[in-house]
Amino acid sequence: HQAEKIWGVDRLPYLVSHDLRQKFWKAQEQLNEAIRANDGDRVADRAANVRRGLEMIVKAAGEAKECPLDAEVWECPMPGGTGVLRLVRAFPEHSARLEPRDGVVTWTLEEVARVLEGMELVNVVKDQIPGAYVQTVTRKINTTQGEPNDDIPF
Repeated sequence: HQAEKIWGVDRLPYLVSHDLRQKFWKAQEQLNEAIRANDGDRVADRAANVRRGLEMIVKAAGEAKECPLDAEVWECPMPGGTGVLRLVRAFPEHSARLEPRDGVVTWTLEEVARVLEGMELVNVVKDQIPGAYVQTVTRKINTTQGEPNDDIPF
């Protein structure tokens, strides 16, 4: 957890050599196998091995002059006053140096893109009308299906 806060989620293994990364992933898989087998002694041994591997990866990343993640974070209040939106560039930044807070939801740009991709009409308007600004979003009920609490039609 501490390494992820400094280096980002799942980012550190990609900053070191292929061989070291593969060894680390193999150690993690061996730990997972021990956990699935419910073997406490083996879990302790494999966890210690993963910790040593993580220390080696951190050292190798430093020697390669890789930099800890410098997360860029944007926050804004939710329009309905329900909390705060925290936006980060990519998944590795999701937990880097970001302390959890009640009422704060963190999204990556990729997640936002997935949600917005399904909003075809809004995207067409934003594309065709430069400067168009989304002020409110309402959910419409499909009128061909009727109201959700209407009488059953049989």
